Amino acid sequence: MKKPELSTEELEEILQQLPSIRDRRTVAEIYESLQLNKLSKKKIKYWSTPVLTGIAALLIIAFISPYFFEQLEENKTDEGKYSTLQQPNEKNNEAALFGNEQTELSKDNNEKTFVIKNEESNNMITVAFPDKETKTVVPLSIEGTQGENRAEQINDILKTFNDDELGLNTVALKGITMSISHENPAEVIVNLEKPETLDSLKDETLFNQIISESLRWQGFERVKFYTHGKPGIALKGGERIEYMKLNQAEKKGYFIFEDNEKAEKLLAPSNNQYNSIIDAFKAMKKEMSAQNLKPSILDDFSDITVKADGNILNVNFKDGVSFENSDPYIMMLEAILLTAKDFGYESVKFNGIDIGRIGKMDVTKSVEVPYSPNPVK
Repeated sequence: MKKPELSTEELEEILQQLPSIRDRRTVAEIYESLQLNKLSKKKIKYWSTPVLTGIAALLIIAFISPYFFEQLEENKTDEGKYSTLQQPNEKNNEAALFGNEQTELSKDNNEKTFVIKNEESNNMITVAFPDKETKTVVPLSIEGTQGENRAEQINDILKTFNDDELGLNTVALKGITMSISHENPAEVIVNLEKPETLDSLKDETLFNQIISESLRWQGFERVKFYTHGKPGIALKGGERIEYMKLNQAEKKGYFIFEDNEKAEKLLAPSNNQYNSIIDAFKAMKKEMSAQNLKPSILDDFSDITVKADGNILNVNFKDGVSFENSDPYIMMLEAILLTAKDFGYESVKFNGIDIGRIGKMDVTKSVEVPYSPNPVK
């Protein structure tokens, strides 16, 4: 804490308030005191009121004096700072004007992410919804209750979740209930209570993707379909399905879904699969209008090469390309991480990045692939 500064006038006022140092004894008393001193063989020190007052004054001055030296020293320091800011240096002026703001922005971006880490997944439930035009499927990660039945928690989310600002059709699956099979905990029973639920979907492919993107993130492996408690579901194309296998690695690329310019940006998988991860990266550089998806890999990063090292994917960026700790760069790297996970990799080592941290990622070392995309409240 900074010590209080005292002006010269304040010091004078304090000193003036001290009692006057005056000897109020009479002449007779002084004479008597002198005689006693002469008669006394032992020297005795008298601590009279005037002497105590003088000592008190000296103590106050000793206490106050450091403030003078500190004030002089601070004035010199302040003058030095001021003279530095006054130098005709444009960078110094810019740092002085915008330094605090940049620090706050950097702090915010250090906490920004569009995915859920594996260590944060214990109470997260992932549910997928189609967009309003039913062109694409977007998985959302919503906080649930740790330890409770995940399939039942999905039911609750399907019934209650509604966020028009995201641009998703959150009512499309309200006629569906899910439960975990008693025979196989990796199998989910999906019961279609209202067959007309499928009428809002364009085809059975989209329906299958909604179910897959709602369940595969939780680690489920298979789905068993029912309609009103009877095995099987009749799809719009006339096909009837009873089972569906869930693949943890779908070999999809991840793009940006944005309902409008004011809506929140989300990461969404492609409908189609790719033969290789480099093919997925090439697709992620282009707009996919048929799915209302925008590219997740920025224009400046046209040259990306990859090399697998066991479960680690090395992603190499071209030398000389600058990175920023901002949303587009965070989404690009996290889209690459999700794509790597869809191709079976466990972590990604980014090479050629000229800064050490982007969002929550320490990009100087391998980054573990995330648990799921799009955390929402």
